[in-house]
Amino acid sequence: AVVRRVYERTVAKADPWGTYVLHSGLGGAAPDSPAAAALEQVGDRDDDALGLEIVRAFLAGPAGAVVGQALPVTHGFELWAVKGPEGHEVRYHIDYAEWHRKQTNVVCPPLFAITVQCSPIADGEMEGGDYAAHEAGLAHYDRFGYKSCRVALPDNAPIADWDDAGWHKVKYRFNRATVHAGEWPHLVTRVQHMPLGMQRVVIGINPFPAYVGPLEMVAPQHSDAFRKQLKMDRLRALIQGKGGERIDLRTLDLESKRLLALILKKSKSAGRAPRS
Repeated sequence: AVVRRVYERTVAKADPWGTYVLHSGLGGAAPDSPAAAALEQVGDRDDDALGLEIVRAFLAGPAGAVVGQALPVTHGFELWAVKGPEGHEVRYHIDYAEWHRKQTNVVCPPLFAITVQCSPIADGEMEGGDYAAHEAGLAHYDRFGYKSCRVALPDNAPIADWDDAGWHKVKYRFNRATVHAGEWPHLVTRVQHMPLGMQRVVIGINPFPAYVGPLEMVAPQHSDAFRKQLKMDRLRALIQGKGGERIDLRTLDLESKRLLALILKKSKSAGRAPRS
C-alpha cells in the first residue's frame, strides 16, 4: 500500500521529493529488532512522514535483513522519489552524500544503495527501464567516470562493457527492491515503452554513517531544503561575479528574489563597521 501511495504522490508533484529519516538506535538496536522502534522522523512535513513509513516497511521486508546488518553504524536514511516518462534513462553514476560533498569536497558513498520500484504495472508492460549495477565498484567507476565521460558510449548499449559479467541487471517490477554495496556504479536503461499515461517511479534509499549523516540531513537530496540551498549558492555566485554572469531580476522567481534580498541584507550587516 505504501508503495502505491508513493507512486501517486510522486507523479502528482512537479519536482522529485526527498527527506532524511534518522535511525535513533545507533549501537543499541539489534539487526533483528523491530524497525519501527529504532526510527524517528526529521520534521513534520508530509514528505518526512511518508519517508518514515517507507523505511519502516523496507526494513520489515526480506531486503531489510541485508541492510539490518549495518543498523548499528547507521545514522539515518536519505530517501528520495523520482519519476520519468517513456524515453527516460539514468546515466551511469555512483550515489553519494551530495550536500556533504558540497560542504566538504569529500565524496562519501552510502553504506548501501537501495531502490524500490513503485509504478503499478504488470510484468511485461514496460520495455527497458532496467536497473543495472557493476560489482567492481569504485575501480569500475575510476575507469569509466561520471556518465562514462572517460569511455565513449556505444550506439547500441548504455555503456561500453554492457556484456561484461560484472553487471547485475534487474527488470522493473512493481514493489521490487534492489540492494547492493553503496560504492557500486549503476544506471537505468532507456524506457522504450510503458502503458499510456504511466511514469517510471523509483524510491532511492541511502543509509549513511554518523560521520556523514549529521551534515547530509541538513539538505537531503531532492528535498525543498536542498533546492533552496542550491538557489542560495547560485545567487551568492552571481553576487560575487563568478562565472561572468549578471543577475537579471526579470528571470528570477519569487523565492529567488526573496533569497537574494536575504543574502544582500546579511552581506550589508556583515560589512557594516561596529559603532565605537
